[in-house]
Amino acid sequence: MNLKKRIRNIFFDISAPLYDRIIGDKSPMELPQYREGFTLDLGGGTGRITGKLKNVVVLDLSRQMLRQSRKKGLLVVRGEAEKIPFKSGVFEQVVVVDAFHHFLNQKDALQEVLRILEPGGLVYIKEPDIDSFAVKVVSVLEKLALMGSHFRREKELIEMAESIGFVVSLREREPYYINMVLKKPQL
Repeated sequence: MNLKKRIRNIFFDISAPLYDRIIGDKSPMELPQYREGFTLDLGGGTGRITGKLKNVVVLDLSRQMLRQSRKKGLLVVRGEAEKIPFKSGVFEQVVVVDAFHHFLNQKDALQEVLRILEPGGLVYIKEPDIDSFAVKVVSVLEKLALMGSHFRREKELIEMAESIGFVVSLREREPYYINMVLKKPQL
């Protein structure tokens, strides 16, 4: 594991027991086009976002975050977004909330998401909006903490997703977040 991943992992391992209290428990997430099939919560940490949904697998690199997810009764798998340890086409949807900026190779991560989605599958991305002053401050703090985070503008996220084959089917903005739904085309 490279140094950036180790540093980030230490941060999340240390903060895991208190993470939901500090950040806030936002379960269940309201997905605009929720499906009952298998859902991958990518970079899902404690499972705070998808904890009340059915058929969820939380994938995260932090053992301590996954321990918190397991306490909630969620199925957990330790792994990286850039090398998702599942066969192709097994998930109906993927949720990535407040995590995309932590993926060291974001394009590889999106390509992996495309691979593991079934045709017509959906990706829900909720990512901090770097055009917001508060998020710019968080970005600087994460850089100072050597977390290796890379926040992207909405246009960059869309261009990256479309360049690997996703169709952007929904875009919304909140005061501090960008929300997107990406769709894997049918065969």
